Amino acid sequence: MKHFLKRVFTLKHRKHKRYHVQEGLTVAIEPESFPGDQIVNIGLGGLTFNRVDRGQPLSDRFMIDLLLDGKLYLEKLKVKLVSNIEVGDISYSSKNIRRISVQFVNLTPVQEFDVKALIKSHGIEEV
Repeated sequence: MKHFLKRVFTLKHRKHKRYHVQEGLTVAIEPESFPGDQIVNIGLGGLTFNRVDRGQPLSDRFMIDLLLDGKLYLEKLKVKLVSNIEVGDISYSSKNIRRISVQFVNLTPVQEFDVKALIKSHGIEEV
């Protein structure tokens, strides 16, 4: 219960606003291959995406690449795992879907500029 309350408090008090994103914006966990997993929302602080559970646990810190329409947009962004929860399954393949939320860690000024540009071009207000 304590962890749940902490999550609720954190979600309501994000430092950066989150935006839903248009189709075509995906994330690939390094060194995995493309096309990546669909991003649900993004902000300057981090992002959330849906991922098919492949049975391999994620570490607390890892690197991701952002892809736009299947093409590499930003690479080697350092992130910290915030949450990893099961949200359902794909009925035709019996694969579990997990919702992964990550926080960006130490973005360089160029990476921050590129994330802002991505939000401006592909973000949809409201989260």
